Amino acid sequence: MTISSNDLFTLASIGFVQLLAVISPGPSFLITARTAVARSRRDGVKVALGLGTGTIVWAGAAIFGFNALFHAMPALFMAMKIAGALFLLWIAYQIFVHARVPLELGNLEEGGSPYTKGILVQLGNPKVAVFFGSIFFAMLPANPPLWLLIALLVIFTFNEV
Repeated sequence: MTISSNDLFTLASIGFVQLLAVISPGPSFLITARTAVARSRRDGVKVALGLGTGTIVWAGAAIFGFNALFHAMPALFMAMKIAGALFLLWIAYQIFVHARVPLELGNLEEGGSPYTKGILVQLGNPKVAVFFGSIFFAMLPANPPLWLLIALLVIFTFNEV
């Protein structure tokens, strides 16, 4: 196994871009903060671990499936980008239209595992799928070494948790 400087640069670049995406507030941040404040720090950590697990699923699908599929069918990638952009515009419109409506957080003491909630939030967030599909298509070389793909999964999971 040879490790080139290009591979290390790719690893660092993709890891950094994903870290920037993770630190921007979104559903992951909200459910983690809400759970930690309303229930306990321990439950907040469980949610974070669930989010990390969901990240493994999305990133794994993107690395081992989407990347190959999008390289084989560029039109599908373009359709996914357009659908993702339209979805983000819809979210922005909904935020704008409902800006004055109070936010309903629901019952904070509802049952269910915080870990499971974290997984479901991550798997139910289409921005994550669009992000991983886009970033891998745009930044990964055509035939990346297996170690690089595994290292990206580890970095993404660490960043998310």
